Amino acid sequence: MAGITEAVDAYHCPMVLFDPADLILNANDEQLGRFVDLLNTGAADPRFAHIRETLYVLPFAFLERYQAGRRADQLDQAIATSRTLLREDFDSDLTASAQANLASALVLRYELTGEAPDLEEAIATSRASLTGPVAGDERAGRLATLAHLLAKRADHYNSAKDLERAVDLLEESVRVPEASPEKLGQCWSDLAGALRDRYHRSRDMDALVRAVAALRKAVELSPTGSAHHQMNRINLAGALRDYASATRNIGELDAALADAEAMTEELPPTDPRLADYLFTLGTGQLSKLRLVGGADAARVAQATLQDALNRTQPDEPIYASIAMSLAEAFLWDENRSVDALRLLDLITDHSSAPAGGRFDAARLAAELRVSLGDLRPALSSWRKAVDLLPVVAWRGSNYAERQAVLGRHTGTATEAAACAVAVGRSAEAVDMLEIGRGVQWSQLLEARTDLARLRAVRPGLAARLETVGMTLNATHHC
Repeated sequence: MAGITEAVDAYHCPMVLFDPADLILNANDEQLGRFVDLLNTGAADPRFAHIRETLYVLPFAFLERYQAGRRADQLDQAIATSRTLLREDFDSDLTASAQANLASALVLRYELTGEAPDLEEAIATSRASLTGPVAGDERAGRLATLAHLLAKRADHYNSAKDLERAVDLLEESVRVPEASPEKLGQCWSDLAGALRDRYHRSRDMDALVRAVAALRKAVELSPTGSAHHQMNRINLAGALRDYASATRNIGELDAALADAEAMTEELPPTDPRLADYLFTLGTGQLSKLRLVGGADAARVAQATLQDALNRTQPDEPIYASIAMSLAEAFLWDENRSVDALRLLDLITDHSSAPAGGRFDAARLAAELRVSLGDLRPALSSWRKAVDLLPVVAWRGSNYAERQAVLGRHTGTATEAAACAVAVGRSAEAVDMLEIGRGVQWSQLLEARTDLARLRAVRPGLAARLETVGMTLNATHHC
């Protein structure tokens, strides 16, 4: 490959027969750095005008490299170059491409670090991409992307409102005119996922029935033999497993497990989808374990879920979910308590795991340690659970949602305090009781901070904080 500088200098010459986008996508790290320098230099560099419209592929190049090597610096570069491109006056198609790459990179970094501002920016960017004149597959895809991001926020912060909005967007996406059958199949699959999330939160059987129907539609529309077709089939087996478990129909549950096992066996051992398939199969086996019990059923579920966990990187979003299911499977065997506690502690401290999952893991670890008589380690777990209460009752949800969440966790602070008293830590007991008693009151007071001193030196920032405070206060009345 010619040097980047020479290639860029020659780009405007009609005798050069190369695609500059391919030049960027195939560049090495040093060459990519030169393109970044060119992007940042902008109009000050005479070469910029010749290749300006091609630089929009830079974020995509960094995203590809991140997916291949999981290097966080490449993810940061994808975000930085996307933001720079969005400051350029591109046409609507290139602006939409930069927005899509920015949203993708932000959500990947959010999954890696659990940093909420990345998710919020991804949602805002995705919303902005819907304002342009888009139709067909492009519109359906952007609706599905925004729904996916809202569903992530719903999962992380236990926000029912975000989940309902995600369902609404996905129902809109499957009705987009002129969308291709393949794209609609993907949207039907996403809709089924959101409906299953609703079922798992509320046990709304209508949502589960609709999820099964949506997955059947997704299987029908996705090309036979494709990765989407296979994934829709395994997800359908999972939804049928949920239905059979809810109705306590062992025959239907066994049939769903047989389908999941057959599809798992179809995949080669190196297929990257195998961890997801094993997780679906393992959670089905866990469902059967809850219904019938038995040491053999426990060992089967443990083996499948352990295999799924071994095939998953700790920074992948699904890792904490697999670990939680495996911990539950271990709890069915009194000899595996130590293994269960190891996983529960891992989930509690997993920065990118949903707050609700981290809280559940901390509380379950605390209760298990109390039952084993290990009160000092139990107090550490109780402390983590209490500290997570304000996070579980997310400020972005309305007052009723936060009240419902805290209502489900009534007793956490008092049980934690009792454990603290039992080990002679009375001051810590009082502190945890205060946290549990005043979660919503503290949130209300935090939004009413006196900004007089800040207003004297940074009036603009003070005005912004005042607006944010009024918005947060409004959630106490909706």
